[in-house]
Amino acid sequence: MNETMRMNTASIHVWGQRFARSLPWIQLATGLVLLALGAYLGRVPFELLRSGESAMGRVVRFDAISAASSAPSGIRASSTSFYPVVAFEADGRRVEFRDRFGSASAAGVNDSVAVLFLPRAPETAMIHRPVRIWMPWAPTLVVGAFLVMVGLIGAWRGSDPARCKKDAR
Repeated sequence: MNETMRMNTASIHVWGQRFARSLPWIQLATGLVLLALGAYLGRVPFELLRSGESAMGRVVRFDAISAASSAPSGIRASSTSFYPVVAFEADGRRVEFRDRFGSASAAGVNDSVAVLFLPRAPETAMIHRPVRIWMPWAPTLVVGAFLVMVGLIGAWRGSDPARCKKDAR
């Protein structure tokens, strides 16, 4: 029995060392995936922030979009989100777009809202909300950059066994 415990402890120790050596590469890979995802999600909002123009628009209606989901217990649920459709003027013509953020209610028809749009493609627009314009792409980029940095530092430290022993002291 004692010999079996010693073998299990040794195999756990070996597995732990292998995992510790691979952890920086896992962090690096995850960080790169998050950087790519953040860049993909943020391409339009960043372009709007960088070179978009501002205009005032009006909420003309809400598009109701229903989504159904099911829990592991088999219970099905559905929810409806209401996405504002905004109209504004760009170069003398009326442009309408549906915003990318919905809400649980359709309150606010005829409300005046600030709009960011691309002059060369006014249909590429969004309601200008100071915090939401950064969601979810900017936090995704920040977490991805952090994981890449931590993964590179871990891989650099793990590449030289002498440095690891010195760091452990």
